[in-house]
Amino acid sequence: MSYAVILDDYEARGGDGFIHWAVYNIPAAVTHLDENAGANEPDIPGAGRHAYNDFLARKYGGPCPPEGPPHKYRFTVFALDMPSIDDAGTPMTWRKLRFIIKGHVLAKASLTGLRGHA
Repeated sequence: MSYAVILDDYEARGGDGFIHWAVYNIPAAVTHLDENAGANEPDIPGAGRHAYNDFLARKYGGPCPPEGPPHKYRFTVFALDMPSIDDAGTPMTWRKLRFIIKGHVLAKASLTGLRGHA
């Protein structure tokens, strides 16, 4: 009925992870997000809403790993059995989003990329 997307550097901060992007309320009919969709705050017109990430912003925050080996950045798309998430009340954070979608995930798929400095 809808999708959510989370971009995380799951090995950052000693394995505690770091969330760069969290989007929810993506309609099921949406097949792609436009280039620079993550620059809009807090909504992606016609394609969902941003939750607060670990930069404390409601938009995309790109990878910027420290010196050393490359970090793994994982994009995960969640297919949900709910048409939308009511975000009235407290601000939507990525932690709150993960809690809300638990038990509502029909399927998920991930793609991992590497980014580092020489």
